[in-house]
Amino acid sequence: MTTLLHPLCALVAVAALLYKIGPLRRAPRDPALWTLCAVHGFSALSFTLSTPAVWVAVDRLTGVPNSAALLAQSCVMGLIVAQWALFDRMLLPPARARRNMLRHLLVLCGVVAALAVLFVRLSSSGEHSRDFTVHYAGDADYRRYLLLYSAVFMIGEVLVSVLCLRCARRVNRLWLRRGLRVTAVGSALSLGYGAVRFVNGVCGCVAQNPSWVERAAWLCGGLGGLLAQTGWTLPGWGPLLTKARRAARGYTQYQRLHPLWLALVRSRPDIALEEGRFSRLWSLLTIRNMEFRLYRRAIEIRDGQLALREHLDAEVAERAARLGKGAGLVGEELTAAVTAAQLKAALHAQRLGLRPAVPDTLRAADGPSAADLGAEIIWLVRVARAYRVCPLLTPE
Repeated sequence: MTTLLHPLCALVAVAALLYKIGPLRRAPRDPALWTLCAVHGFSALSFTLSTPAVWVAVDRLTGVPNSAALLAQSCVMGLIVAQWALFDRMLLPPARARRNMLRHLLVLCGVVAALAVLFVRLSSSGEHSRDFTVHYAGDADYRRYLLLYSAVFMIGEVLVSVLCLRCARRVNRLWLRRGLRVTAVGSALSLGYGAVRFVNGVCGCVAQNPSWVERAAWLCGGLGGLLAQTGWTLPGWGPLLTKARRAARGYTQYQRLHPLWLALVRSRPDIALEEGRFSRLWSLLTIRNMEFRLYRRAIEIRDGQLALREHLDAEVAERAARLGKGAGLVGEELTAAVTAAQLKAALHAQRLGLRPAVPDTLRAADGPSAADLGAEIIWLVRVARAYRVCPLLTPE
């Protein structure tokens, strides 16, 4: 599992680090950015060093069997401390955050030194990139090593998760709030890995772990790390998702308005801003300036409705309302179907040069206030859908 999971986690962490290089170059003296880069950097190193192929290469380079394990787990301790420091930057005055940073560094140095002392006391028995924990399960020094590492790991992840949720309640930026919550979930999920290793340290029972327990532990650690890295970067690229979703919704609405818009523009070509561009293909290929084009399409539909006011028939509206209620339509769906029926009848009457016996000019203003453009477009999409599919549309 580590052969696949660790490289993937390392790749995500490296991508997150590279993503922050640009902002760091623009603000090289921002301590919060440097701390965030340290979070991504330590995560990338820990997962990279834990990858079996890299583990073997590091052992050959240092000449110390399994030295990659100590380096990787020291990077995990660095990751925990960097996350604490990041929250200090977010929550505390700069002077106090700097003082806390010194305390965090002392904690990091102390834990790493203790891990190193316990590590050098382990018996050297060759490279164990795939079974390091299992191989040393019966070693008393390794059990102390594992207890220290997993305890600090779990304490750190609990604090990170709690601080993420606390900060998420205070911030106003939507994607920052979401990112903090995603990081909190990732940190909480990582506790599964820490808990398994802590129990292993207490009982010395790594070799007796069922295979599903080991898989679950590595999944918790890997997926927790992925979620945490994603959460830390979410405030940067999350707004792009909002823009993409808004653009996709605008494009969909633009296309759904096309049949009604086309019918109105063909009856009064002068209401269209761009003359001659009425084809369905042109509409489908239109992707630029979508917000403006959607606004123009809504305005042109409203202009087309007003141009038909002398052909709007009150009897058509009454008949459509009666039939719509019989078909089970209510509320805005009924009103949209009635409006669509009137428009279709009015277009038919315009082509024949007819005037209604009982005119109804109010029907052209049905729907929400034009001041609320979003609600206006949603309303017109309902009318366009009714115009295209509603059985009430066939004039008698």
